[in-house]
Amino acid sequence: MEWINQVLKYWGITAFTLVKRYHENTERILCSIEAAGNIYFLKALPKEKTEETIRGNVLALEYLGNLKHMAPAIIYTTDGRSYVEGESYWFYLMEYIEGSNLEETVTDEYAL
Repeated sequence: MEWINQVLKYWGITAFTLVKRYHENTERILCSIEAAGNIYFLKALPKEKTEETIRGNVLALEYLGNLKHMAPAIIYTTDGRSYVEGESYWFYLMEYIEGSNLEETVTDEYAL
Protein backbone atom coordinates (compact mmCIF):
# COMPACT_ATOMS: atom_id res chain seq x y z
CA MET A 1 0.00 0.00 0.00
CA GLU A 2 2.70 2.42 -1.03
CA TRP A 3 0.05 4.69 -2.55
CA ILE A 4 -1.28 5.58 0.88
CA ASN A 5 2.17 6.76 2.01
CA GLN A 6 2.40 9.07 -1.00
CA VAL A 7 -1.12 10.45 -0.54
CA LEU A 8 -0.87 11.13 3.19
CA LYS A 9 2.30 13.17 2.70
CA TYR A 10 0.07 15.95 1.32
CA TRP A 11 -1.33 16.25 4.86
CA GLY A 12 2.10 16.00 6.46
CA ILE A 13 1.38 12.48 7.72
CA THR A 14 4.41 10.23 7.44
CA ALA A 15 3.74 7.75 10.26
CA PHE A 16 0.33 6.12 10.50
CA THR A 17 -1.53 2.89 11.10
CA LEU A 18 -4.25 1.69 8.77
CA VAL A 19 -7.10 0.97 11.19
CA LYS A 20 -9.66 -0.40 8.75
CA ARG A 21 -10.49 -0.48 5.06
CA TYR A 22 -14.22 -0.31 4.29
CA HIS A 23 -16.23 -1.60 1.33
CA GLU A 24 -13.22 -3.06 -0.46
CA ASN A 25 -15.45 -4.41 -3.22
CA THR A 26 -16.39 -0.92 -4.46
CA GLU A 27 -14.58 1.47 -6.78
CA ARG A 28 -14.09 3.99 -3.95
CA ILE A 29 -11.35 3.91 -1.33
CA LEU A 30 -12.60 4.33 2.22
CA CYS A 31 -10.33 3.76 5.19
CA SER A 32 -9.69 4.94 8.71
CA ILE A 33 -6.14 5.68 9.76
CA GLU A 34 -4.49 6.62 13.03
CA ALA A 35 -1.69 9.18 13.08
CA ALA A 36 -0.20 11.09 16.00
CA GLY A 37 -2.96 9.90 18.32
CA ASN A 38 -5.78 11.04 16.00
CA ILE A 39 -8.07 8.98 13.82
CA TYR A 40 -8.91 10.22 10.33
CA PHE A 41 -11.05 8.97 7.47
CA LEU A 42 -9.46 8.91 4.01
CA LYS A 43 -11.83 8.86 1.05
CA ALA A 44 -11.08 8.56 -2.64
CA LEU A 45 -13.15 8.61 -5.79
CA PRO A 46 -11.83 7.21 -9.06
CA LYS A 47 -10.66 9.82 -11.54
CA GLU A 48 -13.42 8.74 -13.92
CA LYS A 49 -15.49 11.06 -11.71
CA THR A 50 -14.96 14.65 -12.73
CA GLU A 51 -13.14 17.20 -10.62
CA GLU A 52 -16.49 18.99 -10.41
CA THR A 53 -17.90 15.94 -8.59
CA ILE A 54 -15.09 15.81 -6.03
CA ARG A 55 -15.25 19.58 -5.56
CA GLY A 56 -19.01 19.35 -4.93
CA ASN A 57 -18.56 16.56 -2.37
CA VAL A 58 -15.86 18.48 -0.55
CA LEU A 59 -17.77 21.78 -0.59
CA ALA A 60 -20.80 20.05 0.94
CA LEU A 61 -18.61 18.54 3.66
CA GLU A 62 -16.92 21.87 4.34
CA TYR A 63 -20.31 23.49 4.78
CA LEU A 64 -21.88 20.72 6.88
CA GLY A 65 -18.74 19.77 8.80
CA ASN A 66 -16.36 22.71 9.04
CA LEU A 67 -19.00 25.46 9.18
CA LYS A 68 -22.14 23.87 10.68
CA HIS A 69 -20.53 21.03 12.70
CA MET A 70 -23.20 18.57 11.51
CA ALA A 71 -20.79 16.21 9.72
CA PRO A 72 -17.10 15.29 9.84
CA ALA A 73 -14.82 18.23 9.05
CA ILE A 74 -12.50 18.27 6.06
CA ILE A 75 -8.81 18.23 7.00
CA TYR A 76 -6.75 20.53 4.78
CA THR A 77 -3.40 19.62 3.25
CA THR A 78 -0.27 21.39 4.46
CA ASP A 79 -0.68 23.86 1.59
CA GLY A 80 -4.39 24.47 2.29
CA ARG A 81 -6.08 22.26 -0.29
CA SER A 82 -9.24 20.33 0.59
CA TYR A 83 -8.53 17.47 -1.85
CA VAL A 84 -5.67 16.18 -3.96
CA GLU A 85 -5.33 14.42 -7.26
CA GLY A 86 -3.55 11.09 -7.25
CA GLU A 87 -2.60 8.90 -10.18
CA SER A 88 -6.01 7.22 -10.40
CA TYR A 89 -8.09 8.84 -7.66
CA TRP A 90 -9.24 12.10 -6.09
CA PHE A 91 -8.44 11.99 -2.34
CA TYR A 92 -9.72 13.90 0.66
CA LEU A 93 -9.21 13.47 4.39
CA MET A 94 -11.82 14.02 7.09
CA GLU A 95 -12.01 13.77 10.83
CA TYR A 96 -13.28 10.39 11.95
CA ILE A 97 -16.55 10.24 13.84
CA GLU A 98 -17.61 6.97 15.42
CA GLY A 99 -21.03 5.76 14.32
CA SER A 100 -22.86 4.75 11.19
CA ASN A 101 -24.11 6.56 8.12
CA LEU A 102 -27.74 7.55 7.91
CA GLU A 103 -29.81 5.47 5.55
CA GLU A 104 -32.75 6.64 3.44
CA THR A 105 -35.33 5.27 5.84
CA VAL A 106 -38.23 6.98 7.58
CA THR A 107 -36.54 6.41 10.94
CA ASP A 108 -33.22 7.99 9.92
CA GLU A 109 -34.87 10.85 8.06
CA TYR A 110 -36.98 11.62 11.13
CA ALA A 111 -33.87 11.47 13.35
CA LEU A 112 -32.10 13.90 11.05
